[in-house]
Amino acid sequence: MKKVLFLICAAIFSVSASAQSFWMIDDCENFNLIQAGYKSDTYNGDGFFVGYKHGWNITGEKLPLYIEPGIEFHYAKHYILNSIGLTAPIDFSYRFKAGDFSISPVTGPMLGWGHNWSPSNDAFYFGWDFGGRVAYKKICLEYRYTKIINSPSDGTWNFHTLGVGFLF
Repeated sequence: MKKVLFLICAAIFSVSASAQSFWMIDDCENFNLIQAGYKSDTYNGDGFFVGYKHGWNITGEKLPLYIEPGIEFHYAKHYILNSIGLTAPIDFSYRFKAGDFSISPVTGPMLGWGHNWSPSNDAFYFGWDFGGRVAYKKICLEYRYTKIINSPSDGTWNFHTLGVGFLF
């Protein structure tokens, strides 16, 4: 039994050591992200968005853990209904980096405002983002699913966002 426990411990330590050498954690600088892409809204239809985020390292640049406040403008068309809006995501991410590639899971709260013209009304909403980002050097692809918490009574309001961005 002691040999089995020793082998399990040795395997865990060797896997974590190889993972640390593969996933670099020495690049922990703040960053900016400009992105644009497709946004699907189950309430207002399909459209596009443009946005900006700033990623602040929250560990004093010891680990690649970031808070990413941002602002996004979006436009959507659903049959004859057009809508515009602003969202303010406050996401958290952790960057796993291997060479020129990185992978970042993303999650966090989002506040939003939307306006449509037929009938004219405004909507204020709160949601939660779940998603991830894959980057090669300075170019990235991001997907986010946003669940709107204060959605209509049937609970079907949510967003799917697919964007291409530039990190600097």
